[in-house]
Amino acid sequence: AVFISYSFQQASPAYHSIPKLLFSCDFPILGMAGAVWEDLQGLAWFLLLFLAALGAGRLVLLRFNREGAPVLESFAITATLGYGVLSYGCFVLATLHLLYRPVFRIAIPVIALFYLAWIFSADGKTFLCSLGNDLRTVFSSAPGFLTGILLFIFITDVVMAFVPETFYDALVYHLGVPNFY
Repeated sequence: AVFISYSFQQASPAYHSIPKLLFSCDFPILGMAGAVWEDLQGLAWFLLLFLAALGAGRLVLLRFNREGAPVLESFAITATLGYGVLSYGCFVLATLHLLYRPVFRIAIPVIALFYLAWIFSADGKTFLCSLGNDLRTVFSSAPGFLTGILLFIFITDVVMAFVPETFYDALVYHLGVPNFY
């Protein structure tokens, strides 16, 4: 958000509408605060989608007997299956002409809340403890440079998530097509 230019902020009222409401002045730092607010909303939706994917994937994995499967592997498969279920759910909603923002904004938090309810149960807490132990084992046994590379990639991805998209294909197709709905 710090790298957003002042002229871009002036051209985009969404980036400085919230600070302007709060302070009723036009200082560039307040515009950046508005950009951070927009990014935090996007981050919140990302977390909700991730929790919803975990919840949907968990529902799929309940059908299979996975006794003795490593917890870290189950977590990765749960997330992967969950994103697939959410994708097919969006496809079905679009096919039925029901893919509207209100439907999406209600369904995703509801699925995420069901997963959060499971996380706070006894089984969920045991799962999280086992997942933490597995992650600690993996990172403690990995060489230092590999951990550094993984952290660098993760931090770079997080920083790039807060930068506005400028590539033509992403702006026109990937970000433009969902606006048709």
